[in-house]
Amino acid sequence: MFRLNARANMLLAAEKRTLEMIANGARLPDVLDDLCRTVDEYSPPVISTVLLTDPNGRRLWPGAGPHFPAALRSAINPWPIGPGAGSCGTAAFLKERVVIADVKTDPRFPDEYRELAIKHGVRASWSEPLISTDGAVLGTFAMYYAEPRTPRARDIALIKTASHIALIAIQMERSQKALRDRQESFGLVANNAPVMIWMSDIDKVRTYFNRPWFEFTGRTPESEHGNNWTQGVHPDDTIWAKRRFTEAFDRREPYHMEYRLKRHDGEYRWIHCSGVPRFEADGSFAGYIGSAIDVTESKLAEENLSNMNQRLLAAQEEERSRIASELHDNINQRLILLSLTLDRLQHNLPDSVIEVWRKIREAKEQLVDVAQDTYALSRSLHPAQLEYLGFPKAAASFCKELSQQHKVKIDFQADGVPENLRKDLSLCLYRILQEALHNAIKFSGSRQFEVCLARDLNEIHLRIRDRGIGFDPDAVKGNGVGLTSMKERLKSVGGELSIESQPQLGTTIHARVPLSNESSKV
Repeated sequence: MFRLNARANMLLAAEKRTLEMIANGARLPDVLDDLCRTVDEYSPPVISTVLLTDPNGRRLWPGAGPHFPAALRSAINPWPIGPGAGSCGTAAFLKERVVIADVKTDPRFPDEYRELAIKHGVRASWSEPLISTDGAVLGTFAMYYAEPRTPRARDIALIKTASHIALIAIQMERSQKALRDRQESFGLVANNAPVMIWMSDIDKVRTYFNRPWFEFTGRTPESEHGNNWTQGVHPDDTIWAKRRFTEAFDRREPYHMEYRLKRHDGEYRWIHCSGVPRFEADGSFAGYIGSAIDVTESKLAEENLSNMNQRLLAAQEEERSRIASELHDNINQRLILLSLTLDRLQHNLPDSVIEVWRKIREAKEQLVDVAQDTYALSRSLHPAQLEYLGFPKAAASFCKELSQQHKVKIDFQADGVPENLRKDLSLCLYRILQEALHNAIKFSGSRQFEVCLARDLNEIHLRIRDRGIGFDPDAVKGNGVGLTSMKERLKSVGGELSIESQPQLGTTIHARVPLSNESSKV
């Protein structure tokens, strides 16, 4: 009874020691050798071994067995798996325990190794297959004796328990290796990813950052340990960023947020951070994994676009107000005055026919003026002449009308520009001509202007020049709605805008657009 209790305690201690050795990173051969030594010590005269199955499942290779005869080991290495392949090969093949009580007479032991085994003190051979939870044979645990022998109940219990411990060791080692392989593979991918990647555990503590994170922040893994990474977050963003993460974490839901993170050069950059919960294979919650990218440039571009849109909307409202004022204060008032004149003429006809004709002629002239101004106003909204005359003639007509309307001199020249330019090019250049001339008349202080329209091999050039007071282009860069509008129009057709101006030396607006084969037909 004492001996049975001692053996049971020995096996419990062996199992505990096996788990500790694996947890401490011991090599699998060392763990299995320790198990075999323990079994050999407490159950003499047994010699125990562990054989491991190769990846293709056809052979067994030595895994442990410090007391197994070296000469015999080298001779049978590797050992085949199959029926009639000794106790180990047959047990691995059948997936059940195989007991060879006498190597000399048992037909399952190969003839070519029979005498060699007996010569080196192996007469009885018992083997237990090591079968994983998914049914795969990982190896065998075997016990050898120098005399013919069949197992008793306590021997069966020993081989089963020792096999169980060996199986635990093999499966844990394989699991840890698979985990290490996955981590190495993940690390390889993560460290070469174009984004920053992080992971946290189930306690909301960050446990991993990839290489791009450290390259961005300029910090070290030690400095980011735990929740120290938040020291790089902008002080104004820290509290709500933590709260957003905590709320999503507690609900186990994905989240997105933006906050400012200090870059290695000390500049705070806008970061778009995304996180999703992680789960183990059994469905248990494992923490979060997330990515972060620098979105500062796109955020600034978005803000600039928003500001530009606001300025353009304001410009649209100003233009609508101008048109409404023009219709109400000018054209509408003139039409009312003309109506009153005709009404008086109807009720108070002059005695002289000549006087009647004079008043009719004056009313006609007023009506023609109103019609011309209405036409000019409608052309500013939609230049119909572009469709009928082409851009060069429409531009010349516009310059002539604007000259007459504002009593200024506009010298227009066109050289080699085809009439049938592509519609979007024509409209773009026409709007730039309108905007530039209106601004020049309004702000330059000059009464003389030059408009030059020319073509070279691949481009159309439009220049509007005045000799007025000029201005500093840098002083209005990014703020002038008119300049912004012209630049955006040219950008839509692949063109460019340049401005040359100095105080008291006048201004030249130069618009250039590419002329492809599809832009015109010459």
